[in-house]
Amino acid sequence: MLDYLKSFHNINTYLILSIILLFLVLALDYF
Repeated sequence: MLDYLKSFHNINTYLILSIILLFLVLALDYF
């Protein structure tokens, strides 16, 4: 169960990082 939560947390972290990168790219394109 703990391993499952750990992997889920890792997936969430990667998801948040990819969303932040996407916003950065969009902001650079906008400016």
